[in-house]
Formats: sequence, structure tokens, C-alpha cells
Amino acid sequence: MFRFISYPIIRAFTSIAIVAAILCSSLPATAAEGVAVGFQDMKGNTIFLHDFKGKVVVLNLWATWCAPCIAEMPSLVKLQQQYKYKGLVVIALSEDDKLADAINFFKSKSISALAPFFDKNHVDYLALKPRGLPTTLIVNRKGEAVKRIEGPVDWQSQIIQNYVARLIDEK
Repeated sequence: MFRFISYPIIRAFTSIAIVAAILCSSLPATAAEGVAVGFQDMKGNTIFLHDFKGKVVVLNLWATWCAPCIAEMPSLVKLQQQYKYKGLVVIALSEDDKLADAINFFKSKSISALAPFFDKNHVDYLALKPRGLPTTLIVNRKGEAVKRIEGPVDWQSQIIQNYVARLIDEK
């Protein structure tokens, strides 16, 4: 019985510790400097990361087959809803083999606050060199990658909320 009661508490503290370690780490974000990060929208149009200059961007590499990616998606949706009108854009960049997989996932989960984008031929994945999924790149208003996070994140945690708010306030 103790195991069932303590598990959520231990999991919560572990998540907080991981997020704190990520945000407090001195590791620089290995951005796509010199790499034109481009991806497709639902209509097949090519969009580039630099098109979002002037906004804070949370570029999240994910896939429908990735359980940790699916687990963090609701908090990414909430993040977008909270900061949409303050200059934040969450880009959910699917690493699935077909854009239809991401579109169908969004429809099945009734996700309308985010639009799925598609990394055709996994070009951005190869350029950004993540060690796995999910991997998130946070880009400031100047278009500079300021943080790289590998692994799932609770985007509603106070640490993350403070970090995002601080980036949004930087003009």
C-alpha cells in the first residue's frame, strides 16, 4: 500500500528535480546555427524557424509512437494557450513517417491549440542531432536558441513557467 501512495509523490519530486537540473545546467543550447530549420505545415507549405523571429519559440520534436512525447503533449497545449497572445509559439514538429499520422493524432485528441508540423525526410532531426524524442529547442525573440531540453517536460511546472515568462518579457 505504501508503494501506491508514495509513487505519485516520488514521481513529482523526480520530475521537478529533472526540470530544475535542465534549466540550471550550464550546457549551451546547440542550436541550428548555420542550419535553416525548415518544415512543412499541414498543407505542405515550407515554413522556416527564422519566420518566427520576434516570437519566443518552443520547437518540440515528437512522434505519435513516442510514449513520453504523447505524455507531455497536453502540457505543451496548455503552454501555447497560456502564452499565445504574449508572443509564444509552440511548434509541434512531427518525426513520424507521414504527416497524416500527426494530423490524425491531433484530431483524435481534439488538439486545436497547436498545429502539427512535419519534418519531411527527417532533415531537421538530423540537423539538430537529438539523442532521442522528445527534444525541445527554446528560441528567444532574436532567433537564438537559448535552451535545449532532451526528454519529457512538465511545461506547467513553476520553473518552466518562470523561464518562459522571462523570455517573453525580454524585448
